[in-house]
Amino acid sequence: MKKILIALAFISISFVSCNKNKEKAIIGKWQNVMIITQYQGGSDSLDMKKAKDFTTFREDKTLYITNGKKEANSNYFIRENTLYSFKLGGMDTNRMEIIMLNSKKLSLKMDLPNFENSTMILNYERVD
Repeated sequence: MKKILIALAFISISFVSCNKNKEKAIIGKWQNVMIITQYQGGSDSLDMKKAKDFTTFREDKTLYITNGKKEANSNYFIRENTLYSFKLGGMDTNRMEIIMLNSKKLSLKMDLPNFENSTMILNYERVD
């Protein structure tokens, strides 16, 4: 029983450590460079480099999105491999799977069940 408790404690610490590493790694300014939409009949991609869409993840768990014309602020947190973003007092929470996160690249996958069960993958590159 003692070995099981020690193993559970180790696993819990590992999950907390992984979340903290992702939370630190995501902080900074990212440019949306490609959007890929996958659906039952195939997929489409959209090159976003010229659009100048930027997302900034801040240490205080706020998220700032701008495309040069419109700006949006929300909050975020990370649990395991999932990024949650939401507006305080709002009704919706966006949920995106983190499929890649390193010092230069970020890829987020979002299911779109209301659009023929399609999936959107947002690819970013760090700019700061």
